[in-house]
Amino acid sequence: MNNLLRIMSLDEEDVHRVSFVNPREEAGINAVYDPEVSGFVYQVFIHNRFPYLSRETREFSTFAEARSHAAKAFSTDWEMLAWDQKTKRPCEEGGYECGSGSCATCSTMKSEGGEGSTGCGGCGHA
Repeated sequence: MNNLLRIMSLDEEDVHRVSFVNPREEAGINAVYDPEVSGFVYQVFIHNRFPYLSRETREFSTFAEARSHAAKAFSTDWEMLAWDQKTKRPCEEGGYECGSGSCATCSTMKSEGGEGSTGCGGCGHA
């Protein structure tokens, strides 16, 4: 799949909702505040999924430079995933706060005594 046009059409405020994946790696663009320049720098990163291991991080002074690099690096052989913020985590379905341990997923994990036996983080986001 060619993601070039999709990546180049990303707005700076939407970039935190996008990640790139292939069978072994994840990647994305981060905005990081740099107090030395009193502004943001933009990181394009790649890391292994498991075990977690940083593969590459490059910093750019502007979002346009970071986006251009990402478009070249992730245009092929990567799947672009975008979260529309309409999808709810299991704990949010009943109006519970994520990590509270009160949702059905966390309660089930607590009763089974497995991972997440404290009841918190059954959705994986606590």
